Amino acid sequence: MQRYCVRPSARGWNELVRTVVDATALLQAQNYRSFLFAFYETNKKLNPQFSYSYLAKKCEFGAKSFIKDVIDGKKNLTYESTAKIISGLALPLAWKNYLENLIRLELVASESEKMTIKKNIESIKRKLQNKTTITINEKAGDFFRDKNWPYVYAALGTVEKGATLEHIAKRTRLPALEIEKTLNFMTENNLVEKKERRYFPLQNEAFFAGLGQSNFFQSFFLQSMLNAGERAQKKFKSDDDLFFSMSVSIQSQKMAQFKIQLAELLDKFSQTIEDPEGDRVADLVCGFSKT
Repeated sequence: MQRYCVRPSARGWNELVRTVVDATALLQAQNYRSFLFAFYETNKKLNPQFSYSYLAKKCEFGAKSFIKDVIDGKKNLTYESTAKIISGLALPLAWKNYLENLIRLELVASESEKMTIKKNIESIKRKLQNKTTITINEKAGDFFRDKNWPYVYAALGTVEKGATLEHIAKRTRLPALEIEKTLNFMTENNLVEKKERRYFPLQNEAFFAGLGQSNFFQSFFLQSMLNAGERAQKKFKSDDDLFFSMSVSIQSQKMAQFKIQLAELLDKFSQTIEDPEGDRVADLVCGFSKT
């Protein structure tokens, strides 16, 4: 169940901050205010520079005290401010859905809608019970110095079972020496733990924010695009591979909104097809830009 996701940082947002999603604390939240408070408390303990003004800036609120006022019940979230909170926290998809439903529970008036939302919340909570998801913001793109890292990470299996070197080699088709080098790199960066002959990821999902401006990730992405082009030359008519391109007329001012929607669709698709016991690693490379 390993996936990685790179989210470009907000304008001017380059601080080195590790943001942790504590499943135990968040799943005990009774409403969106206690969810935000649990999120804040967890990160404040780990990061001295973490503050309410930090969160407000990250969510692009003008008032530094806005999120604290929301938590304290002095202010309420609207649909507009909800969108800013969801985007700014950069939560993994399941946690984002959880928070969105907690907020909607207070925004809707109909009792039938409230009942539906409560059922959604309970369903999401059951899925999240055994997940440990961490979002890591990194100023530097050191994780992408090793070009094989995403493929090896995708081949690691689950946090419970892990994978042997043989399993990873079968799924990635990479040479054993290259895989071992990558695994050593991942172990040094606290992403993987080795126990006897098996390698275990330390979290189910790793989300990397703040790498959008990294030269390392830019090089990695461009190389991925070149690799996709090479595969298209060899397998353009393959029944398995997909090479897709389209152009469509849009409203320029909605481009940022469309980008978020597309990222969410790709995220949902990856969750749908993902199989920890799979025998291959699949690549999905996407570029979405105005002409």
